[in-house]
Amino acid sequence: MAVERKTTSYQDQEGVVNISSRARESSADGQLLSNLAHTPFWLDGKFYESREGLWQGLYFPEGSEERARIATLFGKEAKMAGMNKPQGMTHIMYEGRLIEIGSQEHREIMRRAIHASMQNPDNPETRKALLRTEHKILTHVLRKEDGSVEPDSKSLPATIFTQMLMDEREALINTPSSSRVQ
Repeated sequence: MAVERKTTSYQDQEGVVNISSRARESSADGQLLSNLAHTPFWLDGKFYESREGLWQGLYFPEGSEERARIATLFGKEAKMAGMNKPQGMTHIMYEGRLIEIGSQEHREIMRRAIHASMQNPDNPETRKALLRTEHKILTHVLRKEDGSVEPDSKSLPATIFTQMLMDEREALINTPSSSRVQ
């Protein structure tokens, strides 16, 4: 007799929203809040199609064609572009500054990207998705095909990433509706 293994996804837990681009792991809001979602924004005078495109592009030389190309990507293509990054890197260049990977300064780029993507008037559904999570806990747990949990990012751990989203949500909630980007 075969034993059926029941797996509970994070979107099934009351009061928790898993931020993931994978349909089986997250709600529609969780997918839209993922870095892989197509949420175009401007940051420091440059245009990005997704936060993932920004993040993966950081691992390539500033001003390079590769960084510019990755900025135009979203979804799996943006994530996969990072697979070709140079190995053994300890620093990136951003806006002419040498920044240690995983440092507070490195992570601040993502915090600013989250804010910029939420403030873009072309992304109203992204803002609405974040506001719909209300006061729920946001998680970022990714699973492999076999159901095991993927290792956490060292440069942007899940707890820090989701806290950035919850902080942005709190800022949106506390912004008077008359001055909130619609």
